[in-house]
Amino acid sequence: MNINELEKIVQIFDSSALSKMELQSGDVTIKLEKGTECAAASAALAVKEPVAAAAVPEASVDEAGEEAKGHWVKSPLVGTFYRSNIKDGEPLVKVGDTVRKGDLLCIIEAMKMMNEIRSDRDGVITAINVENETMVEYDEKIICIGEAQ
Repeated sequence: MNINELEKIVQIFDSSALSKMELQSGDVTIKLEKGTECAAASAALAVKEPVAAAAVPEASVDEAGEEAKGHWVKSPLVGTFYRSNIKDGEPLVKVGDTVRKGDLLCIIEAMKMMNEIRSDRDGVITAINVENETMVEYDEKIICIGEAQ
């Protein structure tokens, strides 16, 4: 089973009415379960090694209706987007913030793992296309980084 097949399975499970699923393929067993958070799990975040963000330079329309120009950081996986690394904390970045290569931009939670998304370049945040605590799809545009002035 490759990563694309696994992502598709998780995506289908997330959009289904199922609350629990177990799948076995060869020597791989996958168990998925929804709605079973415990207090300890939400209090302490398990942080996995940073995931390299897939990014493609493009232009898009931001909330003000103006074209956001720059380098789009795209979600490398399906999961829940968080603007802060602590519950109800200040956002890691806001539109207008200057970022440097390697700065933490956001976190995407997938299968109870917190995946850090870091900047792959220096620049200024020109757009954030995702609301906090919402689902993101694989390759979805999340944050636009424009050139520093």
